[in-house]
Amino acid sequence: LLDEFSTNEYEKALDVDPLNDFIKSHFPKGTTESKSFLKEMVLWALCEYNQINKSRTELSTDFNDLFGNLLDGDSVD
Repeated sequence: LLDEFSTNEYEKALDVDPLNDFIKSHFPKGTTESKSFLKEMVLWALCEYNQINKSRTELSTDFNDLFGNLLDGDSVD
């Protein structure tokens, strides 16, 4: 998630099927803005409970799944 994302870019970056399904089932009446916020909060919570990894660069925060990256063949250094 780049710090300089526009609202549309931010929402597009968070448009991930598992996140969408989770938010849809737990917060069905939320607005688009609140759903995007909740998706990011879910990512931060998963990170805090060591379910996914987070890395911070000067310009962005990246969330990723170590096991998923291994299956994709991505390098995890």
